[in-house]
Amino acid sequence: MSAMSSAQRKLDRGIQQAHALYREAKTFEDGQAYLLETKRDDRSADEIVYVCHAIEREAPSSDWPLVLGEVVHNLRGALDHVIYAQTKSRKSGFPVFHDACEFQVYGRSKLSGVKESVRAIVEGAQPFNTLPSAPKQAPLYVLHSFWNADKHRELKTVAAAVRVPGAAYSAPREGAELHITHWASGVRLENGAHVMTLAVTGPKADQMEVNPYLIYEVTVEGRSLRNFLSAITKISYGLVHECETGESLPLMTVDQRLAARYHGWPHLEE
Repeated sequence: MSAMSSAQRKLDRGIQQAHALYREAKTFEDGQAYLLETKRDDRSADEIVYVCHAIEREAPSSDWPLVLGEVVHNLRGALDHVIYAQTKSRKSGFPVFHDACEFQVYGRSKLSGVKESVRAIVEGAQPFNTLPSAPKQAPLYVLHSFWNADKHRELKTVAAAVRVPGAAYSAPREGAELHITHWASGVRLENGAHVMTLAVTGPKADQMEVNPYLIYEVTVEGRSLRNFLSAITKISYGLVHECETGESLPLMTVDQRLAARYHGWPHLEE
């Protein structure tokens, strides 16, 4: 078996770390790290208000931002390694630009000495080509921007944020209606955080049974951590493979290969 290239080793390390972090985040989300404390205010028989606050039973791990920084560094570094392997020039690297003009002016110089086929792969992968309507939202650009951010500061604390608050309710209602009057969507959860307020109004509102619930997720810099890990892993894996072999991989094939190598690496859609 041939030895792994330096790009493959960095990629492999980054994917292993991403896989472990993904599983930890999923376990945290599937558990009961946060519960709801609900206070009922009977304003009248026809108006009942429920105010819900979070009870924190387990905080997100303080190690997660550090691990995420290592994941980002290894995956982004793998892309630079694959270019350096062809040039051995310290000025070379895998350029990432959201603007086509900036790429032409500043990006192409990093590819001096690189095979034309690889130059074409790198240019085709640029965010202004893959997601022209919103290039800064492209996985490659997000990976790059997080990599730059982590050089200067710790990535904003990975936090649990409200994703879907709601309530199950049952009759008798006979005209009573349930309204969500406050919904703290996307805000950081912490002990005592105001998650939502519900109001039941109408005939026999006081007889409606209401059971508020909360679904939360782990986020980083306002993004779903698990979706982010899947996206940057797949883009890095696919680009290293394509630059080294000249063969592109469909996203589903990337999923399948990652799952086989890393024992159940999840699809982005999971």
